Amino acid sequence: MYKNTLILIIFYITLLNITFNSSNIIFLITPFIIIFLISISYSSKYLILATIITYPFMFLIRNSSDSLIFILLPEILIFLSFVINLIFLDKFKVYIIEKKTFYLMLLFLLISSVVNILHVGRLDFILVTIRLYLFPFLFFLTLSSVIKKNNILLEALYTGILSFGIVAVIAIFNYFELINIKNFQYLNIAEREVIFFSEAKRLDPLLSGAIGSAGALVFTLGLVLIYFKNKFNKIIIFFFSLTLTLTGLLTLSYSLILAAIIITFIILILKKNKIFLKFFFVLIFIIFIFFILNTKFFLGLDILSYVSSYYLHSYLLFFSNMTFTEILFGNGMPINMGNYIYEPEKNISDVGIFRVFVETGIINFVIFFYFLLRLFRKLLRINPDFSSDYHNVLLILFILLISLPHTNITFLPPFYPLFIIVLSSILYEHKSKFKYA
Repeated sequence: MYKNTLILIIFYITLLNITFNSSNIIFLITPFIIIFLISISYSSKYLILATIITYPFMFLIRNSSDSLIFILLPEILIFLSFVINLIFLDKFKVYIIEKKTFYLMLLFLLISSVVNILHVGRLDFILVTIRLYLFPFLFFLTLSSVIKKNNILLEALYTGILSFGIVAVIAIFNYFELINIKNFQYLNIAEREVIFFSEAKRLDPLLSGAIGSAGALVFTLGLVLIYFKNKFNKIIIFFFSLTLTLTGLLTLSYSLILAAIIITFIILILKKNKIFLKFFFVLIFIIFIFFILNTKFFLGLDILSYVSSYYLHSYLLFFSNMTFTEILFGNGMPINMGNYIYEPEKNISDVGIFRVFVETGIINFVIFFYFLLRLFRKLLRINPDFSSDYHNVLLILFILLISLPHTNITFLPPFYPLFIIVLSSILYEHKSKFKYA
């Protein structure tokens, strides 16, 4: 226990050193390499935990250095972990939790890669698609192998939330100008009109350009972290729960409303309760929804007016003007990675998982949707009466990750390790429960 805590602390110190120290690259990266090697020699679980720890710092590290080693650090970790596990631990055998999910994911990622390369029309862009689609797959394979020997899924989820929590602390310090970190990609984060206030400054969660979705996610992580209070240190749980929730709220995003509805519905309506409590909670939920739909939280607009003004018209205009070829194969993905730049002739943002349809077409979207639908059905099967807190956490995170409106964050860094942990947890729990059924 103490060794694990010490390893985590040293990992975070080395990442903070990389983030805030402008010293020589060798001086910055060497401590990180040393703790990585020590940790995996202590336990194979750090082949996964090292990645989970590092990914939330992805944009902070990029912000601090232009070095290719630091920019690619999370991907390098995934590749090294996969190779070490494959050669030294699995003896060149690949373990798969469930074959159908494995092949669906592989098919989706392959089609996404091929279609995007065809849209760009340049074979060298295969390097971009490898980075976008290969590394999530390698992480999934390594995780599948590690949990065969040691079920670390709960610990991995907890550790990932802690990492987002530490970044949230940095974001709050930056928000209150206790430190000075420039906004990622020089985003112009304008003030917003907020209920009870004329205008308020939005917080940059320092996780990606999709501020609203990132804010809703960290807000949700803060709330679900409470469920871990009986399994991990209560003081750490409550501190990071408060920090993550506050960070999410300060992004002043309507995506927070989506998160609040999902959590409230699952906890109050679906969770197993006595009949009289169920009716009481249904009434509370109806009042809650009425309040949310009719309150002008941000920009002087209620949520329906906000969606209608900012999204609905552009959605209808874009999708109604798609050609047959665009429906089949999409318009390609906008790419901006160093010298690799591609902008589709037609594009629309803020469509969530429907970006798969917009970018790679209806066939790939159907595969992706079926992939998600199977996971959802497994979740319902392992927790039919919603009595398990752990399974309810998986359900909340799963629904939120596929519902966020700004982009498809299921396979987007720095969020996809979290999605793959949730995905793997669903598969593992389902296989364990129905192994002999």
